[in-house]
Amino acid sequence: MRKIILFLLLYSGFARSQATYFNIQFDYNNIWNASASIIETDNFYITGGVFGTFSYDTAFLLKLDKSGEINSLWKTDFFPEGKIYDIKSSTNLDKIEISGRMNTNGFDDVINSDLFIVQLGLPFLDTLKVKTYGVPNFGDYSQSLVHRTSDGGFAVTGYRFAPGQKGKLLLLKTDSLLNQVFMKTYSKSTQDNHTGHSVVETPGKGFIVVGSRSFNTYDLQGTYLRVDSLGNQVWWKDIVPNGQEDEESIVLSDIARLSDGTFLVLGVKQYDIIGFPQYRVQLLLNINENGDVLWSKEYGSDIYEDTAWKGLTLCQDGNFITGGTKRENPYVPDQKAYGTIAKITPSGEVLWERKYSASSEGKFYDIFWRTIPTSDGGIIACGSTWGDSLTKENSWIVKLDSLGCLEPGCDSISTGVVELPVGDNSPIKLYPNPTGGHLTVEAQKGKAIGAVKIYDLQGRRLVNEEYGLGKASLSFDLSGQPQGMYFCSALVGGVWVTRQFVKH
Repeated sequence: MRKIILFLLLYSGFARSQATYFNIQFDYNNIWNASASIIETDNFYITGGVFGTFSYDTAFLLKLDKSGEINSLWKTDFFPEGKIYDIKSSTNLDKIEISGRMNTNGFDDVINSDLFIVQLGLPFLDTLKVKTYGVPNFGDYSQSLVHRTSDGGFAVTGYRFAPGQKGKLLLLKTDSLLNQVFMKTYSKSTQDNHTGHSVVETPGKGFIVVGSRSFNTYDLQGTYLRVDSLGNQVWWKDIVPNGQEDEESIVLSDIARLSDGTFLVLGVKQYDIIGFPQYRVQLLLNINENGDVLWSKEYGSDIYEDTAWKGLTLCQDGNFITGGTKRENPYVPDQKAYGTIAKITPSGEVLWERKYSASSEGKFYDIFWRTIPTSDGGIIACGSTWGDSLTKENSWIVKLDSLGCLEPGCDSISTGVVELPVGDNSPIKLYPNPTGGHLTVEAQKGKAIGAVKIYDLQGRRLVNEEYGLGKASLSFDLSGQPQGMYFCSALVGGVWVTRQFVKH
């Protein structure tokens, strides 16, 4: 993750089939931002992640209404150096649980790092329970999704290390009250690093964990193990890349149980062929309860130096939705990086995949860290993107229809690029920004403004005006408002575009 300096938010909304679709990019308070997870409640979307500076990170929660307007923003400062990686809805529908890691010393101390799970009440996100898990003088890390278990508890995987030691795969199990049931580490060799990336429950209340294991200084092989309900190892297997250790690497990133009792495993495979640029493809596996590989499929192209899908979420139609990133190799003209969303069948067929570009710059990465289906039949995804500003990395939240479209007709693109304009591509310009009170909103590229809304960070609306014939430019006097951050939403060409501005 990179560091950022400037705040930017882009929102575009469409109302079709009684649903609203939007594209939000925001950069909070001159620091870097990333949204790692998102959930839907009856009335809101809640996303969580991290923003920070070069020396300090802070976890945050952002609440949006169903039209994409920001309702409120919380800094979750109950932990020093906190990072949120996942959010889960409670079975009671009146609570959520957030998970992540924190540093007890108040800075990014790689040795003294612990995991946390916090329970919050809805709708005001009151803190109900706070639990931490770890061992002093060890670094306990996890970026995995939390798995809710059949007994109402949670399972989360990651890795643990200490100075002078290789990393061990870590598995934490809690009960429904967030009390630790067990926290165990696993390793095959003292010479290898072992990392868990995802966990799923098996019959008998055991677990299968998927991840990666290093077999030399640089390369990785896919690894997966099964444990019983007490965390005792049942079996452990590796997927060695065709025995060509100098040419390939494999990482297993997620696992989901299928209706037939087998498991769909998601991963990535990297090819390093002498005389040819490195490239990566997606890897899809089907394994049974004994860990036997029933089939294996690859999906992708050698034009991508980086590709990754993050998470598998079951949809109402029985297929899975996932999101991630693709970055083209440097030899591709006008090399770019994209966020990506794909729909996958239980048999490993990719029904469709779309690439999303938020920036004309786009040479670093755009990524969706979490992609889920929504109650209206659509999709919402969150992640981070590099904009055109000096800040580079901003949080990114996109609400799409069931085919991954923000606008009608994108389904005809198939695997093409869906442009989500931001930065220099934005259809509006605000100035001066910061302002002492007078603000001008100007449409770009010959477009017209059909409506304007201005509201503060708490969602209080200050301006709500419509212009039948459209305006090229508008001015507002906000001198009577207090200093702080505000949002201006303008309807341009049927798209709501929201930018942040600061009042001195």
